[in-house]
Amino acid sequence: MILNTNADLYQQVFDTTLKEDLLTNFKQKSDCGKHHRKLPCNRDKIIQNLIHAAISTFKIDIVKQPLSTEEWQYIASDIS
Repeated sequence: MILNTNADLYQQVFDTTLKEDLLTNFKQKSDCGKHHRKLPCNRDKIIQNLIHAAISTFKIDIVKQPLSTEEWQYIASDIS
């Protein structure tokens, strides 16, 4: 699998240019094989880049915290 940052799409969606520090390419073999240990690392990097992009684009603070019981119940009820 290859995930490439698309600066043109980013410009379209967020109406701003993509900052250089958010450019990252992730390459994985489709069978995962010996590369399966890299998947969590890449997932974490993708999440970090999305968080940084949101903070930069929307000028917001993001506070990481666990979901409340009510939030988990809402999610569970939406799935069923």
